[in-house]
Amino acid sequence: MADWETGVQWWAWLLGIATTAVFLALVVWAVVALVCPARSGGNGPEGPEGLPGPGGLEGPLGAGGARDGDGSAQAQARRYAAGDTTAGEYHRRMGALGR
Repeated sequence: MADWETGVQWWAWLLGIATTAVFLALVVWAVVALVCPARSGGNGPEGPEGLPGPGGLEGPLGAGGARDGDGSAQAQARRYAAGDTTAGEYHRRMGALGR
């Protein structure tokens, strides 16, 4: 009975290191998941310029009283002018809008 070890076993150390690594990986993943969409400005309720996006606070006629299609065409023109879309993508989307 004198040979029994009363300290922490090797498998307990490995289990502790593994759970700590998984926890830290989850923390890093959560921070990246929260920061990346905020930096790109894409998936939230607001547009890239901080203006209300689709379904925002302006209602179906938009700020200037234009229909939704006019606002979409202006948004596509802004994206094309800023270099966010290519010419082919711009023309394809404008064709889908009926313009």
